[in-house]
Formats: sequence, structure tokens, C-alpha cells
Amino acid sequence: MRMNRSAGPQAGFTLLELALVLAILGVLTMLATREIGRVQDQQRFEASQRGLETIRDAVLGAPDDRAPDGSGIRAGFVADVGRLPGRLDELWTNATGMPAFDLRPGVGDADVRVPGGWRGPYVRLPWKAANLCDGWGNAYTDRWESGVWQVRHWGADGRPGGTNGCDEDGVVEFAGGDTNAWAWGQVEVNTNLLASGGGVVRVRVFRPDGTCDEGISGLAVGAGSHVVPWSSSAPVPVGVRPVRAYLEGAATNRSSVRYVALRPGTNGPVILEIN
Repeated sequence: MRMNRSAGPQAGFTLLELALVLAILGVLTMLATREIGRVQDQQRFEASQRGLETIRDAVLGAPDDRAPDGSGIRAGFVADVGRLPGRLDELWTNATGMPAFDLRPGVGDADVRVPGGWRGPYVRLPWKAANLCDGWGNAYTDRWESGVWQVRHWGADGRPGGTNGCDEDGVVEFAGGDTNAWAWGQVEVNTNLLASGGGVVRVRVFRPDGTCDEGISGLAVGAGSHVVPWSSSAPVPVGVRPVRAYLEGAATNRSSVRYVALRPGTNGPVILEIN
């Protein structure tokens, strides 16, 4: 006897169900793509901000730079050249013909060896790159405005004026207060070196080009040891600077040369001895 088997209910999707699934997948894909884009923009923005920090460190030196004795120092373009860059590409190329880094004699005192000159690149560009670029591949821009040097990136939209999220512009600014140092201290003078009538003590703080700020610290008189205060009369660029004291009378006596790490603002006391 032959038995007939009837087919059971068949599982499947209707056209409407398939359309609904595809629509849901499309929405999920769109949301995922948008979120990935936000994450990528955030990463690019953070990379652009790190680029500005790299530029700041190249110009002024990294905050954690240390001398052999552990004290903080200032290195970088300003410390070597004695000024802010005239344009951004001076950080990676010496196209403007700055003197190369060397030890040069101090003006007025050839015995003082003054370190200074361009010894870049202070920023290393990626292979075959002509400019330093932000996270979106756009070149950083720079300009001078009211005596302040500004370096910028324009955010995700690549246009000036962005204020929201990753469209926000990034900027680092450099002014005189970031690059100028003042020094003060005292000179201990053996006044047996003085001719009758005393003598004038001067202190010279040498700049990277060999010129110097010369501060008159006072008149040394009397016998025995005499302590004379001094202070710089004009700012000098931050960095390691040679400092020397001179006792001017019938003959000129000098202290030894001290190399002092000067940071922005007032630095001291710097103690010098003329024996």
C-alpha cells in the first residue's frame, strides 16, 4: 500500500520582510560608518594637537630637557639661534642662510666661547614630505600678528573659524615672554685687585650671535672682599648662556666663565667671583 506524504509548511521570508531586514542593516551600517568617522576625526584632531606640541618643543625646547646636573634647561630653535623663527619651515630647513651652529668668540672677549647657530632640523618631516601636516594632511600655517607668532591647524573642516568638536581650530602662540630671560646675582670681588679709587664691576651675558647684554653692577671700593649685586639691563634669549664678570680699573680682571641655563622670566642668583 503506497502512502502519500503531504508537504509541511515551508519557512521563508516575504519580500516585505527582506526589505525590512535590508533597511535595518542599512541604518546600522550608516550609524557604524558615522561613528567610525567620528573616531577617526577625533584621532586626527589629537594628532594635529600633538603636532602643535611638537612645534612648541622644537621652538622652545621640551619641558623635561635637563642639564647633566639635573637642572632644567631650554634647548631648541630660540636657544640656538636667539630669536623666533621668521617662518615655519626654518624649523626643518636652513633655506634663509642662518649661520651653522658653532662655538664663536664673544664680542669684546674672544676668550669666551659662545654656542649658537642653526643645528636643525628641529622637526623631522615624513619621508618625501615638503611640509609639516596635520592629521588630515593639510599643512600647518603660520603668521605674525601684533608681535606674536602663531602656528595653526584648521581642524576637520580645513577652514578658519571652526569652533565645534573636531572642526575647532588649533593654535600655538609665541611671544616675547616665552623667549626672553633676565638674570641677576652677585659678584664677589677681591678688592686687593683694585687700584686706588676703586673700579667698576660689569657683567656680560652673551647671546647666541656673540653679542652681549652688559649690566653695570656697581662700584667696588674698600679693602678685602666686596660683594656687588648685579642684574641684566636687557633681556637675552632663553637657553644656556655664557656669563662673565669684569672688574675695570687700572687693569681689567675677570671671573671665570659660567654657562647658565636661562629660562623665561627672571633667573638667579648667578654668583661670580673675581679673585
